[in-house]
Amino acid sequence: MLLAKGSGLGETDPAKHQIWSQSVSEALVLDGDATINLWSHMKDFETTKRGVVLAALLDCDAGGSGCVTLASGTLDVTPWNTSATWMERTINLGSVDYTVAAGRTLRVKIVVGGDSGDDMWFAYDTTTYSSLLSIGSSGPPPTTTTTTSGGSTTTTTTGGSTTTTTTTLPGNRIAVEFTVIDNRNMVVAGADVDVTHVSDGPFSGITDKFGRITFNLLDGEQYTAVGSTDWGHGPDSDPVDVGGSIDALELSRPSGKGTMTLSGGIDAEFLYRASSSNPWTVMPANFTDQASFVDFGGWFEVAKRCLGNGEVEGTKSVKIASGKNRSASISGWCP
Repeated sequence: MLLAKGSGLGETDPAKHQIWSQSVSEALVLDGDATINLWSHMKDFETTKRGVVLAALLDCDAGGSGCVTLASGTLDVTPWNTSATWMERTINLGSVDYTVAAGRTLRVKIVVGGDSGDDMWFAYDTTTYSSLLSIGSSGPPPTTTTTTSGGSTTTTTTGGSTTTTTTTLPGNRIAVEFTVIDNRNMVVAGADVDVTHVSDGPFSGITDKFGRITFNLLDGEQYTAVGSTDWGHGPDSDPVDVGGSIDALELSRPSGKGTMTLSGGIDAEFLYRASSSNPWTVMPANFTDQASFVDFGGWFEVAKRCLGNGEVEGTKSVKIASGKNRSASISGWCP
């Protein structure tokens, strides 16, 4: 595509400017530095002449009129090309902070400056030399959601590429963090924690990979916390005095049972069952890539399942002894 030298961004002669358009079906937030990448060359593949290109980002109505200039820039280079091949150059338009309304049209206008050494060619309608408009972030307008749970209010605002979450507690509540450990003092991921009070709550949740979970409880009140797992730990109950010192919630090993600790759970979850005819019991790995289960003495089949592809690795048999702590490493690599 050939563009003759024009008279600036106000140029209206079709032979002296080019416009690319994109309709906007829903409100679009533009926020950040804007740039335009173009593949071009001086006419006749000249390699000694000065090139001057002006570009503007416009918000126009559906018909292309009533335009508002959002940003603009100029690139002036001598020589524009150093070889007889297409060259990509970037025009900086500056910062943009603007919302394009639904039904409008976003446009880019290109003009060859009057000071340019000659007319210019621009690569057009080809994926080999693709033009590109880039803006720091873009997306729908910010949306805000508010939820209330356990006496706290959480407000989440999402806009462009940014999400901001703010949690506000009433003055009479305290964020209380519980840490769950097994009978070997290892933190337990995926443990169930239930907290009750005579008039507040109840509260329930599952521990993270660090064995932690947080509830927003009334300051100065007493609660009861119960911890357990689906793989044999507990249940164990502890009183909780909010505002005082809170020890870790330790899951005991029921009488007559033993503990088996599995390691090697990088990017995986652990599995165990009494025999191959039984379904697997699933245990998430903690931050040290370990987990433990509790059961009566005997032989068990154990393995790990890769989180990325669902493949089961390292299947083997282990033996639990009543009242004993034993461990096993699960082999295999997970992508």
